Amino acid sequence: MKYEKINNPNELLNYMDNIEYGFVANDKRYVENDVNKNISLWHLSSVEQTLNKQIGICYDQVELERDWFTKHNYEFKTYFLIFSLPYQNDGPTHTFLIYKDKEKYYYFEHSFEENKGIYSFNNLDDTLNFVYNSQLKYAKRYSKLNDKELKTLTMYEYNKPKDNVNFEDFIVGILEENLKIK
Repeated sequence: MKYEKINNPNELLNYMDNIEYGFVANDKRYVENDVNKNISLWHLSSVEQTLNKQIGICYDQVELERDWFTKHNYEFKTYFLIFSLPYQNDGPTHTFLIYKDKEKYYYFEHSFEENKGIYSFNNLDDTLNFVYNSQLKYAKRYSKLNDKELKTLTMYEYNKPKDNVNFEDFIVGILEENLKIK
């Protein structure tokens, strides 16, 4: 199925199975463990680049999702999770999209393999809490953050970022220009 022919969120999620988690820099593909080690080489891909190269980290994939949900007139918001510490750390960051349809809220997830799918909730708070707690559980298993550091997990609602920004500018842009949720 072509991207332009996708008619609903389930078809979009299935289509996105063709998109590998990673990024391309200097004509080299960085996937799995190579992503974190080389994140300084990453730049936000355009929707066309993500579609053509069939690769993107969560930041890129959410922009593809933003494009599709915008074109199909859905009410939606995008969110960013980060451990807000005054020093570099191995706490995972994550972006995701929540859309509303018929008075229900849906967490749309493709890049976070453990949560991959579409989850339905009765209200936005329950939806955000589910994702927040999932990120916290993931960080407890895979990062070296201690209990005090884990309590710094912060969520932001964010708008469309600038095109082609690098990793640092992507994060700084969200932290400076968007709404802190929790």
